[in-house]
This record gives sequence, C-alpha cells and structure tokens, in this order.
Amino acid sequence: MTEATPKKMKITRWFPDTCSCVLDFSWDPATSEDERVHTPHKVADTCPHHNHLRGDLHGHHAAVQGENSHKNLAIAHALEHLPAEHKVVSGKDDQGKDIYGFMYQPLWSFNDKRELELTLRHASDEVKAHIDARLKEKFPDRVTHVK
Repeated sequence: MTEATPKKMKITRWFPDTCSCVLDFSWDPATSEDERVHTPHKVADTCPHHNHLRGDLHGHHAAVQGENSHKNLAIAHALEHLPAEHKVVSGKDDQGKDIYGFMYQPLWSFNDKRELELTLRHASDEVKAHIDARLKEKFPDRVTHVK
C-alpha cells in the first residue's frame, strides 16, 4: 500500500494595481496555466477601500480580483472600440494580423464607490459616448465612467 503524498502547492503574493491590498493565493504548479486555479490563501494587508472585508478571505479576494479584472477588461474593450486614429500598431500576432495599442494610454482610477473612471485622452465626446455605451452593454453589473 502506498501513501498519497500531498500536492506541492505554490503561494504567490499579489500586489494589485487597483488598490494597496496585498493578497496571497495558492496554486498547483503541476496544472497547466490554462487550467490553473488560484485559491485565496491569505490577506497580508488591507487597503482602506477594502477594510470592511477584513476577516472575509474569499470575499476580499473576490472584490479585489473583480475590480482588477474589470479594469483590465474595460481598457481592452475600449481599445477594441476606439477609432483607428487613436491606435498604433505595436506588432503582429501569430497569424500576421496587426496588434494595436493606445496612441494615448488611458488613465484610470476608482472613485469612492469603487466605480471605474476611465479617461480617454484626446478622444472626442462622441467617441467617449460610444465606448461608454459599449462598456455598459459588455459589463452591465459594473459601473464605468468614461471621461
């Protein structure tokens, strides 16, 4: 009879760019990146915005991850819907298609309600309104203000 050996899990400390929380998550290095699951492990530090989540490990991780993910997806979605004159080609993908980047990097922040404020510099009010509408469609459960 053989004993099952416990999996060697890795712990990664995450410093999200959306707040000053410091979170640890565990993951199995034997699992491929595409299938890997990050499991909340510890809250090492809490920012003032998420202080109300002290003691709620999973809720804290979910809130911070949700904000961070929304910010990243909203910026990517804004780039997708910007007119060509606001983009630059930054390279080619594996199929030879252009990869675009922002001509003017957007600015972002969260307000006191933790709503994303996305500033698209040098974009017309019409372009901002178009992107604002697309973001509302794409993320109906999240508030994003396009400026």
